[in-house]
Amino acid sequence: MKEASVSMTGTLIEATMPLQDVMDLEEGDIIPINIDGESILYVEDLPLFKGKLGVSKGNKAIKITEKLSMQ
Repeated sequence: MKEASVSMTGTLIEATMPLQDVMDLEEGDIIPINIDGESILYVEDLPLFKGKLGVSKGNKAIKITEKLSMQ
């Protein structure tokens, strides 16, 4: 099991904006975001962890803050 590879993904940001603003987006437009919150980490499409975005040893990283229950 230790040698098995799995896919891990995370949602770094979520933004809400009016549909008309989305329709008006063009190349070069900037969408303001806030990355101070937590991210959900998915392993093989299952949400397993919450984490906080940050930096570790000069690399962008996610610190695990909570293990989610598997139901």
